[in-house]
Amino acid sequence: MKFVYYNDTGREISIHPATEIHGTECDMNVIKPLEERVFHLPPNTYPWVKMWDYGEDLGLSILVSPQQEVSHDETKRNRKITTVEEFESTKRLRAENQILLNELQRLKNRN
Repeated sequence: MKFVYYNDTGREISIHPATEIHGTECDMNVIKPLEERVFHLPPNTYPWVKMWDYGEDLGLSILVSPQQEVSHDETKRNRKITTVEEFESTKRLRAENQILLNELQRLKNRN
């Protein structure tokens, strides 16, 4: 997907390094006022955009990160998987805690 950003801020905008790291391809040079910048995202993604204002000294910075559409069913399934994983993890921690408590009790009884 192609995403075009037009800088109408009147200020220079640096491009956050994570833009490239996340998989967006673009010219990483500063976007000058009244300049357009084309961001090429991987197929089947849409842009998630965040801009920071670090003040007059450090200026503006933009992050364009590709995101994938997730269906409602997939979101529900992922939520269920996470819930099951959290449940299993909690069960495991409780079992480990019980073993430690039993060992502590055994040591107390010995003394």
